[in-house]
Order: sequence, then C-alpha cells, then structure tokens
Amino acid sequence: MFRREPVSINGEVVEVGKVLNIQVVKNKSYFSPKSQNGCEDITFSSNELEDYLTWNYIGTTIRKRKKCAAFLLSEAQFLLPLEGAKGYVNAIEIMNNVCGLFKLDGMLDISNISISEMLQMYGVSIKDEDLERRIFAYGKNDYSPESFLRGEFEKEGKIEEASNSWICSLEEDIQVQSNTPHWLATQAKNIVSKDKMLFCVGVYFNAAISPNYDLFSTNGEEIDGCFGVRPIAYFPIGHQEEEKTYSSLTEIIQDKMELYGIVARNFINI
Repeated sequence: MFRREPVSINGEVVEVGKVLNIQVVKNKSYFSPKSQNGCEDITFSSNELEDYLTWNYIGTTIRKRKKCAAFLLSEAQFLLPLEGAKGYVNAIEIMNNVCGLFKLDGMLDISNISISEMLQMYGVSIKDEDLERRIFAYGKNDYSPESFLRGEFEKEGKIEEASNSWICSLEEDIQVQSNTPHWLATQAKNIVSKDKMLFCVGVYFNAAISPNYDLFSTNGEEIDGCFGVRPIAYFPIGHQEEEKTYSSLTEIIQDKMELYGIVARNFINI
C-alpha cells in the first residue's frame, strides 16, 4: 500500500505529486529475441530516451522490508512487442528487464508497474466476491502456454480456475495518466466458454486498466500486442525494516523470494 505522505530527500521535503526530472544513464541496452517474446528480435537502448525523464512521487511503501519512496515514470517509454505462448510466459521478465534500463544508483528496486500497484495508487480494490469464479477443464486437443511450447497438448481433464474478465475505469489523476498505452506486469486467465480459455496480460489504456489483453488461447491461437513499458522505482529512505507476520508457509516462501530478488510471476486469476 502506498502512503500519501511527504518525504525528505537530500534535505528537501517532497510532497506527493512532486515532479522530478532525472537524468538518464546512457549506453545501456537489453536484447529480447523472438524466441523469448514470440514476436521479433528487438534491442532496447537507453540512448533512444531523452536526456532527462520526468518521475512523479506517489508515496511511501515497504519494498524488500525497507521503507521506500516510490516514483512512477510520468510517461510510458519504448514499445514492447509480445506474442503468443512465449510472450505470455515471459512477459513480466521481459518488462522488468526493459525497466532495468532506467535503473539509477541508489534505487533499491525498479520494475514495470502492475495492476495491483495501479489500484493501490487510486485506492481501488477488487474484492473476490465481485468476481465470478469459473472452472475450465482442458479437452484432449487443448493447450496451455507451457504445453504449446513443448509441442504437445495439455493433460486432458486438467483443471484451471479463473473468473470473468473485468475492466476498471479510473478517475483522471495526473500522477497516473499516460498518453502511451502500456503493459501492466500482471498475468491473467479469462474463461470465455467451456471450450476456450484465454491467457492475458494487463494493459493500461484511456484511463482504464484491464487484465484481459489476450496473447494465447487454449485452441493454440497466438495473438500479438505492442505497448509501452512504465517503470516504478523504489528509493530506500532510512534503514528501518517492517516486522512481518505470516499466516502460511506459502507466504513465507513468497516473502523470502522477494527479499532475495528471485522473480516470481504475479498471477491474478481473472
């Protein structure tokens, strides 16, 4: 959760909504091959960016057990093509690697903004009871993205849980608005019928967020998309750590993975 509170940075009090122009580190690049994104070989270079980019301070939060000031890039950058099973499986890893081109000394972490982070900034929550849970059973000629990449059908009768897709329209907010539609680092599943399920990635477009941009279908159809990436950066403030309590072994494992920088894909059953 983001706390909308001021912070002191280099002796200056920074209020929520404060805009900072930060110089870009040049001569950094990242190559994503077609075998990874499913679409094309593409190289992203920080030399393509302007010398200075604008970041908005959005509040404080706890990241990797440290209190951090969070900054959102005011405008999405680059265009990242993703397609099909490869694009879906590798989407979040690629997004975060592209966002690494914006990393500066002193940042604790940087990653592509997710659906949950967008909702937190707006103070919007999607409750489980608001989503219609549905069950999909694979038929004998159905694929999952992983089985498609192995060149075989998914195990017949295997069960997946998802729910109807949704779109969340948001009030205009200068901190969050972007003229460039961009990916959101959240994967989703959308059951459209008893015979078809779609594998999707989140997208922000026209002041609305949606997890239902389709990249792959259980019938083997591969769909392409090309949107910007939009980093959210975390700068540590102070040295305090937040005490954590756990309610399950899964929670402990997920926390340790984040603490030690292990990438865990963020699945949202939609």
